[in-house]
Amino acid sequence: MILGQTIRGRLVDGESGLPVPSALVILQNTLDHQIARTSTLASGVFAFHSVGGETHRLKVLRIGYAPWQSRNIRLDQDEVFDMMIELPVERIVLTDDIVVRGTGACRSDQESGTATALLMEEARKAFALAHETLTGPRMRFRTSSYLRKLNPAGVVLEETTAANAPLHDWPIESAPVDSLAVWGFVRPPTHLQRAAGLGPTYYGPDGAVLFSTWFLGSHCYGVTRNHEDSLLVGLHFRPVGGNKKPGIEGTLWIDEASLALDRLEYHYVNLPSWVPRASTGGRLEFSQLPVGGWVVRHWWIRAPVEERRLGPGTSRLAGFQESGGSVVEVVDRRGRHLLWLDGRE
Repeated sequence: MILGQTIRGRLVDGESGLPVPSALVILQNTLDHQIARTSTLASGVFAFHSVGGETHRLKVLRIGYAPWQSRNIRLDQDEVFDMMIELPVERIVLTDDIVVRGTGACRSDQESGTATALLMEEARKAFALAHETLTGPRMRFRTSSYLRKLNPAGVVLEETTAANAPLHDWPIESAPVDSLAVWGFVRPPTHLQRAAGLGPTYYGPDGAVLFSTWFLGSHCYGVTRNHEDSLLVGLHFRPVGGNKKPGIEGTLWIDEASLALDRLEYHYVNLPSWVPRASTGGRLEFSQLPVGGWVVRHWWIRAPVEERRLGPGTSRLAGFQESGGSVVEVVDRRGRHLLWLDGRE
């Protein structure tokens, strides 16, 4: 039974006529403010229920393609509005003369139309699609995860694992932007936490952080190449000069042909001198699902462990703690199997 006004439809490619999966469909008002959003399944279908009686528009974001927006849609009470949308095929192409800047050349602006701005927008789409797939109502994810203790050389000393754990939220914990702006990406322990033998909390990035006004304004960006994989182009970021709070520096690696986000790699900066440079950080690997949607398929985060000795300035590296995991199975909202992601047929 359908309650209230409903907008539902199907996206197809304007050239091939094939369904368009894994597109982000955004329901907006006439001021272009987002009301709701969803992603298309493998069949290209989407639906919004109980949308209300005001005038709406739809905006479609598709990785590697220009955005599309519908005309105004006004629904009568309890009306069901069906749409077949043939998306124009307007591919986004990076210019052949991408300027790869050295590590010393890092810009704090993302001027519209530049390679930096284009890569930023495609990465933003991938994060939004992964978050929508993860938190939306249609699919659930089962994971395998681990927690490791490593020595200063990175050799695993202990490991505990967990299987079939559900994944309901972003796999690497982040913090509110306002908190990160004050503390940085590493928050020191409270007195009670330190008395209990606990150390600092190391936070990672999510889409809300990476594309926030604060992060974009406090980091500079440059395009880079992957020397191990010529098919990837990178959007490198690092904190602007003068920022001494614990932060992150990293690269969003993107397939140059399809503009699909492959992974995010980052390491912590502005840590104490006893932490070796670039020895800590994290990684998130992204994949498009055959059933529609995107997912963070593999992830890990590594933090240093301090050995405190008597006297000031005498701390040294005791080792590392690393946690990570992988999505192994996709099920529907009733728990029925849809897809294995660990190699099983």
